[in-house]
Amino acid sequence: MAEELTLHSSWRGIIASFVGGAFPLAIGIVNLLSGTTGVAIGFTVAGAAVLLGLAIDYPIASTFDQAGVTRRALARRQRLDWGRVRQLSRTRSRGLRKSGGGLPGGLVAVVGRRRYLLVDQPEGGVEYDDLERLLGDQGSRLEIDLVMRPNNDAAPTWLYRRRRWRPET
Repeated sequence: MAEELTLHSSWRGIIASFVGGAFPLAIGIVNLLSGTTGVAIGFTVAGAAVLLGLAIDYPIASTFDQAGVTRRALARRQRLDWGRVRQLSRTRSRGLRKSGGGLPGGLVAVVGRRRYLLVDQPEGGVEYDDLERLLGDQGSRLEIDLVMRPNNDAAPTWLYRRRRWRPET
């Protein structure tokens, strides 16, 4: 088994977040071109702040190892040691939950009162099993057994990534 496991956020989530964050900036720039007003400056500043926040905090991928997890965003990397993490949980389910066809959400690390998004999509069943094995005894403290396991049919997070992210097996 590998010493670390990398899970990736979905392209759809990454692109939608950055495109959505660019709208206030675009509105502000268009309004600035027609004349400087307080509203135009406000939209420009707000849009730039949203994009900066996304670049610093929206996870593109997270790498798990036995000591902790490293969140990789566009503009920074953040290390969360397992000693600081109180629990692993999930975001809201994706899809229709009542019919039983909904997928579990992405993984979240709970540190104190703060929840850090690790990936925005559910991992594949094999990736979940690898994560459980990697965490070992630490997994019960992090309550990994309470996190809903994705189906074996769920696509792995590396599916639309470069060949180097694919496991050897």
